[in-house]
Amino acid sequence: MNLVSRLFYGSRRGQKWLRMLCAIAGPGIIVMVADNDAGGITTYAVTGAKYGFHLLWFLILLGPVAYYVQEMTVRLGAVTKRGHAEAIFASFGRFWGWFSLLDLVLTDWLTMITEFIGMTLAMSIFGLPPWVTVLCCWVIMGSMIMSGRYWTWEKITLLLCVLNLIYVPAAFMVHPSVRDILRNSFIPHFPPGGLTNDLFFMLMANIGTTIAPWMLFFQQSSVVDKALKEKDINFGKLDTLIGAVLTVVCAVVLIVVCGLLLKGVTLTDDFSAADAAKAIMPQSKLIGTFMAIGFFDAGLLGAVCISLASSWAFGEVFGWAHSLNHKIKEAPWFYAYYFFDLLLAGTVVLIPRAPLGLITLFVQVIATTLMPAALVFLILLLNDRKMMGKYANTTWENFANITIVVAVIVTSTLYGVSAIFPAILNDPLSAWQGMAAYFQQMAWSTWIVVSFSAALILCVGLLACLGRLPVGKLTRPLVALLARMRGIPVDGAAVSGMLVGRRHGRFVEWFLRTPIAAFFRSTAGQVRLVNRRYAKPEIATTRFVKTCLVGLRVYLFSLIGLMVFKFVIAATSGGISPIDKTATTQAVAPAVTQMTPSVQIAPVTRAGRTD
Repeated sequence: MNLVSRLFYGSRRGQKWLRMLCAIAGPGIIVMVADNDAGGITTYAVTGAKYGFHLLWFLILLGPVAYYVQEMTVRLGAVTKRGHAEAIFASFGRFWGWFSLLDLVLTDWLTMITEFIGMTLAMSIFGLPPWVTVLCCWVIMGSMIMSGRYWTWEKITLLLCVLNLIYVPAAFMVHPSVRDILRNSFIPHFPPGGLTNDLFFMLMANIGTTIAPWMLFFQQSSVVDKALKEKDINFGKLDTLIGAVLTVVCAVVLIVVCGLLLKGVTLTDDFSAADAAKAIMPQSKLIGTFMAIGFFDAGLLGAVCISLASSWAFGEVFGWAHSLNHKIKEAPWFYAYYFFDLLLAGTVVLIPRAPLGLITLFVQVIATTLMPAALVFLILLLNDRKMMGKYANTTWENFANITIVVAVIVTSTLYGVSAIFPAILNDPLSAWQGMAAYFQQMAWSTWIVVSFSAALILCVGLLACLGRLPVGKLTRPLVALLARMRGIPVDGAAVSGMLVGRRHGRFVEWFLRTPIAAFFRSTAGQVRLVNRRYAKPEIATTRFVKTCLVGLRVYLFSLIGLMVFKFVIAATSGGISPIDKTATTQAVAPAVTQMTPSVQIAPVTRAGRTD
C-alpha cells in the first residue's frame, strides 16, 4: 500500500472517529462546564482579585481531580444502565437510598435558589428587575425540555456551554504577562503571607466549586438517558476530559482577568461576580459586559443541570418515565417535578426579606453530608467486579480515586464544621476551649431529652397497665384515619368519632375525598413499592463494605448531630453558640456556591440587596 492510500484510509478512519466523538460527546462537557455556575464564577473572581495569579497552580490541579471522579460515573452508567440514585438503592438498600435521594433533592433545590440569585444580580447590571429575570429564566428553561428529544436539549445546552467561554477573549484583551502565568501555573507556592485562615477558606471554596454532589447524579443519569453502551466508554471518558479542560481554562481566564483589573480593589463582604463586572466597567465596558453575560449564563446552565439531576433521580427510584425523549404526556411526573423545582426556587428569590443568607449556609452544610456518602458509594460500586466486570477500578484507579475521595471528604468536612462553628479557624485556641463548653452543654441537653422521654414512656406504660389510661380510645381514631389514607376500608364511626363531635368527623370524611388525600395515598403506595423493590441490597456485603458503611453512618450521624445541636443551642442562647461567644461575636455566612463558599457575605434580604 503506497503512501497516498495510507493517508486516504487514515483520514477516513479519522473522520469516522471524529463523527463518533461528536455523537457521543455531551454529558461530560455539559456537567463540567455547568460546574462553573454562579457560585463558581464568584469564587474565581474573588480568588483572582485577592491573590492574583498565585493560585493558578492549585486550580490546574483540580482539573484531574474532577476528571477522575466524573469518569467513574461514565463507566457505572454505561455498564449498569442505572442512574446514581437507582444504583444506590439497588446496591445498598432502602436506608442509604432514601438518605441520598432526600439529601440530593434538598441540596439541589437550595443550590438552585443560589443560581437564581446569581442570575438576578447579573441582569440587574443592565437594569432588569428581578421578577423579569426570573420569569425569563422560567420560560427559557421550560422551553429547552419541551421538544421531547434528548438530542435537542443537549444541543441547546452545549450552546450555553460555548457562551460560558465568553471570558476567554477578555484574557487576551487585558494583555497579561505569559511568563507570570506560566510560572504561577506550574510552580506550587502560596501567596505572600503563607497559609492563613483566609487562604485556607479560599482553597476549600475552590475545591467545592470543582466537585459537587449533583454532578455525580447528573452525569450518570445523562449517560443512561443518552443510551451509551460499554463500547462507548472510551469516548465518554474523552468527553469528560474535554469538559475538565474547559472548566480549568474558564477558571484560569477569570483569575487572570480579575487579578489584573481588580488588583487593589477593596472586597466587601457581599462581593460577587456581578460586583466584579461593575468594578471592571469603568476600565473596560466590553470586558465588564462579558463578565455580566457570563455570570448570567453560568447561573442558567447550573440551574438547568441541577434541576434535571433531581428529576432524573426521582424518576429512577419511583419507576416513572424519566427520559427527555418522552413527551410531557408520556412522563408527566418527571416534567411536573422539573417545573415544580424551577417555580419554587425562583419564587423564593422574589419573596421580600427571604432568608437568602441562611439558605446559602444550608447549601454548603447539607452538601457536606451528601458528598462523602456519594463518593464512598461510587468507590464501592466501581469495585464490585461481579457488576462491573472488566470495567471495575484497577489498582491505580483505586489509589488515585481513594486519595481524591479522602482529600475531598476531609476538606469538605472541615469547611462544613467551620461554617457551623466559624470561630474554629479564626481563633483555634479559644474555639477549642469553647468546644469543651459546647459539648458539655450538648451532653446536658441530651441527658434531659432522653430522661424526659424515658419518664414519659414509663408513665404511659404504667397507666395503661393499671387501666387508668384509655389507650384504645386515643389511638383508634388515628389508626382509622391512617387506614383510610392507605385505602383500607374501616368503620366510618371510628373516624367520625375523632376529636370531639360529629363536625370533625365530617371534616375528615371531606378531606379523605380531596385530591390532596388521593395524592398522599398514591405517594404512600409508591413508597411501599420502592421499599419492597429494594428490600435486599445487591452488593456483596464483604467485611470491607460493612466497615465503610458503618464508618459512613457514624460520620454522618456525628455531623448531623453537630448541626442539630448547633442550631438548637443557638436558638436558645440568643443565636450564638458557646464557641462563637468564646472566640468571636460575628458569625460567618458563606457566599453563593455549590458546597463551599467563595467569600464571606452579609445576610441577603432580597436579590441584589443586603442589610
